[in-house]
Amino acid sequence: MKTSKIWTVKKRIFWGLLIQILIFSTPLVAQEDIAESGETGQAKIEEVKKIESRILLIELYGDSVIDKDINELMNKNWTFNKQLQFVNSEHIPQILKNNETKYAVLTPKKIVATIQNAFIGPVNVLFRLTLRLGENYDKVKSVYYQDIDFHEINNNIRVDDIKHLSKTDICFSINYIQNHLYARKEGKKRYSGFINEVVENQYILENKILLIDEDKLDKELNKNDISKYYTFPFKLTNQKEIENAFLTKDKRYAYVQILPYATAWHIKYHIVVDCETSFILSFGDFHNGAFDNSFSNEITRKHLLSYQKYSCSKKKK
Repeated sequence: MKTSKIWTVKKRIFWGLLIQILIFSTPLVAQEDIAESGETGQAKIEEVKKIESRILLIELYGDSVIDKDINELMNKNWTFNKQLQFVNSEHIPQILKNNETKYAVLTPKKIVATIQNAFIGPVNVLFRLTLRLGENYDKVKSVYYQDIDFHEINNNIRVDDIKHLSKTDICFSINYIQNHLYARKEGKKRYSGFINEVVENQYILENKILLIDEDKLDKELNKNDISKYYTFPFKLTNQKEIENAFLTKDKRYAYVQILPYATAWHIKYHIVVDCETSFILSFGDFHNGAFDNSFSNEITRKHLLSYQKYSCSKKKK
């Protein structure tokens, strides 16, 4: 691809994301300060190198199922640190005492977002994996973090009535953070979220079978409709098959991961993930239905068109 074409792709992606952020960002606050280095920023290379040289403490969340899944998936997937230790929260301050520069800490936590000055209560419950240097464990500052959903909530659902996360969600967060660390260690730019990564991975999606969860598909679409808007290989399936393909790193497949905007009410964004590498291959509609009053977080016609368009493929639509 010529330099001018790559630049055109970058500009198209950048302005689209900027428009989406401006449209959907709403005045939300959280139970905790969420001003950390994360999805819209990039880890500092010097901090990434410190992380790699240290023992990684994985803080237990306190839920037996979630902790079991994190333990299994970290041991199976995490290679950035040579030593991993799983530790109860109450023991971490003592471990770090006088030894904080020996450790980095990965912390799972729940973030409850609410609309500022609103009476309707919480609107989003996020599950965040946050990576910090040991010396910053008790500070807001992080090296990097990644959010995934618990679920949306309203007046009829208590904050404590949260579902267990899927292994797909947890594994994605782990791999996404690790991929970010490796990319920054190599000096790659990640300042615009996943923009740089999508450009690096152009043309890959057309050679993958995109697994589409039928439960997440717009109810007005069927299998025949999909092929009108997405001409690459795909398979309409269920979450169980998607999870199996992702956890086994099946190189034949990609899937759609739907993630929350921490600062937007009930609005999510779509990214297309390579099951083999967890690299980001494309993403969904910028506006998520904003201009036709259909605010859909499901996989719609517009999303399908965008998955193909932003994979930067040479194939004609």
